Amino acid sequence: VVAGAPVKGSWWGHPQGNLMYNLSHELEDQEDVLALKLVNKKMTYVHKRHWDALFSIATSGESWQTDKLTTAQKTLLKSVQAKGELRADSAHFKISPSEVGKLAGKLEERLLVLSESVHTDSGKHVRLMRDWKSALRSKNHKPNKLDLSRAFAHFDLVRAELPAVKFPWDKRRS
Repeated sequence: VVAGAPVKGSWWGHPQGNLMYNLSHELEDQEDVLALKLVNKKMTYVHKRHWDALFSIATSGESWQTDKLTTAQKTLLKSVQAKGELRADSAHFKISPSEVGKLAGKLEERLLVLSESVHTDSGKHVRLMRDWKSALRSKNHKPNKLDLSRAFAHFDLVRAELPAVKFPWDKRRS
């Protein structure tokens, strides 16, 4: 929308790239919007009307989420779940923040954690990982867990309007 046409290549090099970046962060900061890699593994801004269905799917612990997690990914997931939220530069970890970030990225693809980049006091960016309850609490939303079949049906309706959409659970649920 900002570019006025589809962007070829990276939007970072587009003349409106800075505006796109700033607007994406403004959108992410809205109380009724949750930002996560949901559609086609791309950053997706999800309105709160979808949160309960998404929460139900994300916290289901189905095999498409948990199969083939590495030991390091399982350890990170347990740490985030135990604390509710953790920064990648936490002294809790014995690996670098970038290594933590790579592990978190795999967990995000399976909707097991949510994360965002935050500014530190020193001016650096660091990944803040949250479990679903903590992430929704940060948006002042108390989730209502739906029956899983109802939650998937909710997103089937979304897909009916946007047929090219691929959700993280598509391949794994079949």
